[in-house]
Amino acid sequence: MNASILTAAALLLSSSLASAACQLPVPAKMKSVPVGDNLIVNGRVMAIAQVQGPDPLKETLAAAEQQWSASGKYDVRRQSIPGWEILSAKGENCLVTLQLTSRNGSFGFLAHSKQSLTATVTAVSRGVPLPGDAKIESSVVQEDDGRRALVVLLSSRASLSDINNHFLHVFDENKWLSPRSHTISNKTNGAKSLLLNAQRGRERVDIVAWEEGKTQIMLTISDAL
Repeated sequence: MNASILTAAALLLSSSLASAACQLPVPAKMKSVPVGDNLIVNGRVMAIAQVQGPDPLKETLAAAEQQWSASGKYDVRRQSIPGWEILSAKGENCLVTLQLTSRNGSFGFLAHSKQSLTATVTAVSRGVPLPGDAKIESSVVQEDDGRRALVVLLSSRASLSDINNHFLHVFDENKWLSPRSHTISNKTNGAKSLLLNAQRGRERVDIVAWEEGKTQIMLTISDAL
């Protein structure tokens, strides 16, 4: 998955607005190139386009804000985060987010998103039940030419040993093959990280866990090429 898409998705989701289908246009004078489709972030299906326009950042944002506000159908808001200016438009069934920075005029990403309960692919449905006390911090799903990739970040109060035992049991119960597990220690500070992986047909699961307050876990399930 392209790192720029993940970065854009993370920043675009800084808005707490609810979302569904939306049809607001690309701002005037901006060229648009699709960079991500059917990207599912925390249950929202997102279509992301990279946009570039010749006008300065302030002018581009002002024009887009005026255009999006003109109909009176949308709750239009602006937000600033380091390096980026964000314009969001929320309607009754709509969320569009424009994220821009100053680069050869205005450069950034335009995201249309909608809620999709049926599109959300969970770790459980793909044969990797999570630890009982696990708290999901974020989840990202992408489909590319029919191939799916799911990345889940979660935290747990369980120890690395308990996490290891849980997932090895999960692999056995759900017929994952060739399970591997090993621990890596940082020679500088002694911190330990747990790595697990297994395969089942065209699917592969990779898990990295480390202790940082609670146990932090990154779980990836992907389809092979």
